[in-house]
Order: sequence, then structure tokens, then C-alpha cells
Amino acid sequence: MRKNEKVWVPFVALAVLLLGTWIFYSRHKATVSPPPVQGTEQQVKKPQSQNASSTAKPSKDAKSPAAAVQDGEEKEKTAAELAAEAAEEAEDRRVEELVQPLDDALDNDDKEDILKVAARLKNDRNPEVRKQVAFALDWAGLAGLELLTSMLGDPDPDVQSEVLDYWKGGLSEISDQTAKSAMLIEAVKMQGEGLSLDSFEEMVDTACFELDDDRYVVATLVEMARNTADDAADRLKILAENLNTYLEDEVKENADRNTLINAGEKRYAELEAEAKEEAAEEQREAAEEKNAAPAAAPEEE
Repeated sequence: MRKNEKVWVPFVALAVLLLGTWIFYSRHKATVSPPPVQGTEQQVKKPQSQNASSTAKPSKDAKSPAAAVQDGEEKEKTAAELAAEAAEEAEDRRVEELVQPLDDALDNDDKEDILKVAARLKNDRNPEVRKQVAFALDWAGLAGLELLTSMLGDPDPDVQSEVLDYWKGGLSEISDQTAKSAMLIEAVKMQGEGLSLDSFEEMVDTACFELDDDRYVVATLVEMARNTADDAADRLKILAENLNTYLEDEVKENADRNTLINAGEKRYAELEAEAKEEAAEEQREAAEEKNAAPAAAPEEE
């Protein structure tokens, strides 16, 4: 009997050991249990949510393709603006260098140098340079009037207006009516259609105001008509309106070129004859006074 008990003892001990091991692992498993399933899903979904969010909303430093294109355009625009500013600065330096000799000539009141520099710069591409030239020529007085005349048809309206103002001031200094009339006619002839309609009308008004003798007014306006293009109806109308003031026979506003010129020439011939007759009469009176003077001298003694 005891022999059989000894045989079962190891088996019992092994069974007890296995039971103890099972109980130990069961308790350890219950103590360290895995997180709940819901928490696990949240942990899985959270990275996915972050990935989706990163796709929909880029970070602050990241730029969309459209923004990158816009930045490129802004950079290109900035470069263009910088280039324009550089060109403007270069042009300012060029203008300053060009007008410096003109300023020096003005400071020295050297009319010869003024005319020399002005002749070189009067057709410069920069309107400011041409304005400086016009001012210098006005400073030169009658000596600069011829060059000013050549600038009357300047393509820039502001420059043309300034030139005309200076030119009128110079014209008023001419005392000889023939020279003044010739200057007015030459101005229209030289400029042609380059003279704006407003400037042309102002020049006609200047002729009527500056010329004291009606003969010169008519002759000047007629010559202006001759040097006006056939299709310049507005200019011919201006001339006709002013001629009406000086012509005995009314010239209609719509008078054509030949009618205008013929009427002006006819009136000029009449005035010329009248002037010759007046001059002859003055000569006769002067001769009579001269002949009478010696006879009166002895009586005074």
C-alpha cells in the first residue's frame, strides 16, 4: 500500500504545481488587462483624423499653388517697378547733365551760348528739357525769337502752350510792323498742322492785337490762309471771322480759300493805295512848309 502511495506523490505534486501556475497567470492577466476596445478605436481614428486635417488645412508655412503663382507675379511686378524707377533716375541724371550748360549760360547772361545750347536741345525727347530751352530763349529776348518760332509746333501741349506765351512776349518787342507781320506769317508757315487749333487762334488774335496798321492785319491773315491746308476748315473759319472786322465787303464764315484770299488781297490793295496817297499828301505838305520857311525868316529879323 505504501508503495502505491509513493508512486502517486509525484503526480500530485505536479498537479499542484500546474494549478498554482495557472492561478498565478490568471491573476496577472486580470491585473494587466488591455485597454478597452472603444479607446483602441479612438487611438486608431485620431491619427487618421490628423492626416485628414493635414490634407484639408495646410500649415501656416505651406503655400497653395495659386499663392505661389501670385507671389511670383508680385516679385515680377516689383522687378518691373524697380526697373522703371532705375530708368527714371537715369533719365533725371541725363536731363540734369543736359541742361547744366544752359543754366551756366543763363547765369553768365551769355546769349551766344544760350542760343548754341538751345539749338542742340530744342528737339530733345524729354518735355522738361524743351521747357527749359523755351525759358532760356525767352531770357535771350529777340535773339532767341527765331528758335522759339521753330518750337511753336511742339508735340507736347504743355510745352507748346509755354512756347507760345514766350513767343508772344518776344513778338511784342518788335516795333517794326513789317517785321512783326513777317514773323507771324513765318510762324504759321513753319509749323503747318503741328500748331494746335487753340494756338493758331491765339496767334491770329495776336496778329490783330499787335499789328497797328489794318493793312498789315489783312495781309498777315491772308498769308496765314495761304499757308493753311485746304482741308483745314476750322482755321479758315477763324481767319474769315477776323477778316470780317477789317474787310469792307463781308466775307461769310463758310467762305472758301480762294474767296478769302481774293477778298483779303483786294482790301490790301485798296489800303495800300490809300496809304500811298496819304504819304504823298504828307510829302506835299512838308514841301510846302519847307518852301514857306525861308520867306518867313527875313520878316522875323
